[in-house]
Amino acid sequence: MKLNDVLEIEPLSKALQRTLRLAHEHGASELTTWLQLEMGGYYDSNSAMDSSITVPKYRTVVGQHFNIYGQRLQLQPDLSFVNEMRLREGVEALESLRDSRHTVVLQDPTMIGLIAQHLKVEVATFHFDSVELVQVLSQIRAELFSKAQVLADAPPKQKTTKSADNAEIVMLKPNIHGIGIDLRALWRKATRGNDEN
Repeated sequence: MKLNDVLEIEPLSKALQRTLRLAHEHGASELTTWLQLEMGGYYDSNSAMDSSITVPKYRTVVGQHFNIYGQRLQLQPDLSFVNEMRLREGVEALESLRDSRHTVVLQDPTMIGLIAQHLKVEVATFHFDSVELVQVLSQIRAELFSKAQVLADAPPKQKTTKSADNAEIVMLKPNIHGIGIDLRALWRKATRGNDEN
């Protein structure tokens, strides 16, 4: 299967899984890390996540914060960035949210704490339209096309295998004195090493 065919697989979560397999075969470690983050989510529990990684901007959705009484947080225009959230969820979770309902409701304890600390207002949930997820998933696929080009430019890593000579040296061979190491294979290996120097 060609790389472009893999990248266009639906749903996106399946395309990411197939690309991850190719990234492993090519030894593309940066791409592998990015794929693991997109699939597993940008959480500390994801082994690909570390303190230097931030949730990418293309995962931003716009919505509104509400308190426990259903009242919307009113903000001045210069604070409109508060009504944005970068989604940490893995692609498969984003796909299920996109398909499940019209309004998505999330709780982000970090953002709730920041709003309480800096704006002195209590909020409980963040609401946004699931249409926002269509755009986020589209952006992730665009990133996939861009980042996966490293696979098209480089051949797969060669698998390392032991040579037959090494196997012969390690293997115990029967001889007229009993059992011993195949000295001819050892000598061939030694002379081959001298020829290379």
